[in-house]
Amino acid sequence: MMDMNYLRKLQKMASCMEKLVITLIMILKTVLLTATVLYKGPVGTRAGVIWQVEDKVKFTTEIEPEKDRWGVYNIWFTIL
Repeated sequence: MMDMNYLRKLQKMASCMEKLVITLIMILKTVLLTATVLYKGPVGTRAGVIWQVEDKVKFTTEIEPEKDRWGVYNIWFTIL
């Protein structure tokens, strides 16, 4: 027969592991659904893209193109 203290410790560990897994899933979900990419071209020009998963599709210019930058653009899209 197992000791009751041992069983309580196992239950507590299982609860902590469950919370850890849920937290990791939320972090991964956030990282995968929102990101920023910066691109540096071969001659020093740059561009940026920010993407997010939302309930609407939208495209905006965050930073207008300049001499050495193609601009930074924000893209919202949906996942079916």
